[in-house]
Amino acid sequence: MFNFTYRHSLVGRRFVLFTVLFSSIITLLFTVVQLSAEYNKQLDQRVLFNQIIEESLLDSLSKSIWTYDDAQIYLQLQGIVNIPSIERAVLNLPENVEFNIGEITASNIVDQHFDVNYQQAGQERRMGQLTIYSEMDSTYNHLIAFGSAMLFSNFLKTALVVLFMFYLSDRLIGRHLMHISNKLAKFSEAEKAEPIELNRKYHDENDEIDLLVDSINNMQQRIFFERNKAFNEVKKKEEVQLEIVEQKEKLLKLEHKVSISEIVRSLANELNAPLINVKAFCKLTLEQMQQPSFDPKRVELAVDKIIENSCHALDIVNRTKEIMQRNEPQKEKVNVNVLIEKSVFLLSQELESVGVSINHHAPEDSVEILADKLQMEQALLNILRNSIEALSTTDTSNRSIEASATIFQEQVIIRIEDNGPGLSELIVDKIFQPFFSTRDKGLGVGLCIAKTLITSNDGDVVVNLDYKQGACFIISFPYHRDI
Repeated sequence: MFNFTYRHSLVGRRFVLFTVLFSSIITLLFTVVQLSAEYNKQLDQRVLFNQIIEESLLDSLSKSIWTYDDAQIYLQLQGIVNIPSIERAVLNLPENVEFNIGEITASNIVDQHFDVNYQQAGQERRMGQLTIYSEMDSTYNHLIAFGSAMLFSNFLKTALVVLFMFYLSDRLIGRHLMHISNKLAKFSEAEKAEPIELNRKYHDENDEIDLLVDSINNMQQRIFFERNKAFNEVKKKEEVQLEIVEQKEKLLKLEHKVSISEIVRSLANELNAPLINVKAFCKLTLEQMQQPSFDPKRVELAVDKIIENSCHALDIVNRTKEIMQRNEPQKEKVNVNVLIEKSVFLLSQELESVGVSINHHAPEDSVEILADKLQMEQALLNILRNSIEALSTTDTSNRSIEASATIFQEQVIIRIEDNGPGLSELIVDKIFQPFFSTRDKGLGVGLCIAKTLITSNDGDVVVNLDYKQGACFIISFPYHRDI
């Protein structure tokens, strides 16, 4: 008959359960109160009968006893027994004289005792005792019937009220909540925010359900807005990520090209001096051989120089080839002083061309590190070449570089100092970045490669800002006592 949406709802079932439970308790309480009132009413009626017996019947009964009128006594006892709910009356007189009338048939009996007194000459004389036996079965049966009727009527009224409340709550709340729930269940699948609309008739003013629906609709709008916003942001981030990946790929290609260019430039600079020497000694040898006074010793000396410079050039090519082929450092014991001396030797032509002198302060004890020898040579060459290029821009005639190696606080410290223009604090943090250079024709990868090679060998290189006479690079490595 009624289509209750609550029958599928856990909340609805709980509502019915608690409503029935509460209504049943209230019904029982009201029934108990009514039964108590009815029981008191029955007791009041019995009290009234007792008052009648005490106020009228006992006095006439005492007179009948005084006059020894047995017939009158039986007649009066019969009158007492005729009172409703009294089944038997017994009159006990002195000398074991007893008058009784009636029989006890009920299972529940209440007996009451009354003293029979006679007034004579202002004195009260006790004549005997009247015992009345009242049955309680009728009272109990009446209470049971009354209670059953009350329970039935109260439960019927309660059931009707519960059904009506249940119907109202379902029509006013339940079906709308189920409608909202069904709409929200499809919310994640919806492509756009669809407002929830309730089919409510005879409805003029907004109530709590309307406020709830308005809040949900507003929340849906905000969620869709934020979801679209987040989707667009994610899409933009993905596009930015793709662009970053593309830029990184381009940058890697550019770095590769620049690194190759730097290596080629470095190789050209290092090969320039021995090749010039080879050319000069070849020219000298040719001139000597064309002269009439041919000096074999001078030719032999020139050929030795040619061989020496050719070996030097070949060593440069092989070292560059090994550096380009290596990925992981091949660490070995490296004498720092020998490393500095070899780097100075390899840069001797450049030092001479710009008029720079290098002072190597070698300690008496050898200072050794655990590193890749070729990588450390290249790193030291890049740092020294940076100082040489910086000094070439100065006008001073006293261009010098100081190189030293010491052990300090479990660290091997290599210091490269020059008396050039120095480094500004504004660019100190940038000089080790790739492609940063203060020179117009500089590629800006020399110091970056040097730092990469040093750090890959567990070392570090920094600029000493406290050094004010020029630039000072401090290279540090862990000191190993047992190597």
